[in-house]
Amino acid sequence: MRRLRTFTGDRRGASAVEFAMIAPLMLLFYFGLTELCQALLTERRVNHVAAAVGDLITQKEEITANEISDVFIIGSIVLKPFPQAPLKVVTTHVTANAQGTPIIDWSKGYGGGAAKTKGGTVTLPTELTLNEKDSLLVTEAEYEYDSPFGFFVPQGITFKEVSYLRPRRSSQVTCLNNCA
Repeated sequence: MRRLRTFTGDRRGASAVEFAMIAPLMLLFYFGLTELCQALLTERRVNHVAAAVGDLITQKEEITANEISDVFIIGSIVLKPFPQAPLKVVTTHVTANAQGTPIIDWSKGYGGGAAKTKGGTVTLPTELTLNEKDSLLVTEAEYEYDSPFGFFVPQGITFKEVSYLRPRRSSQVTCLNNCA
């Protein structure tokens, strides 16, 4: 009976027991926070890819399909340290007709992103209006984020970003060859 009282009154292992109870929750919290930070960083990088690709193209008056491909490669480098394989980018140059409808002049895709059909239309946000003969470069970036842990986000997340930029040096950016 005396040994039982000594055992129940002994507090020497209390810290180890408390740690064993709290450690799994702390690890779960740590990996969840790490996962969240990685996903947010990826989303910011995808946003930057869309803006950077559009920005580099709008600095030109004329551009070739090969130069656009080089810009896409630069955009994929912006994504580092994340894998570039899931990145899809489509850049589309539109000019407004007499009714202000954006008509596709040319489009080019990268990484499996499908170029849009020449002569088609693009839907712009309602706050973005074009007057006749105004032009705009629409760059869309899409990235399939796959979790490095796979526990918190087992299916992955698709990030989609769109950048709208006006040409800088001329009224439009002309694609000289092999653009849809």
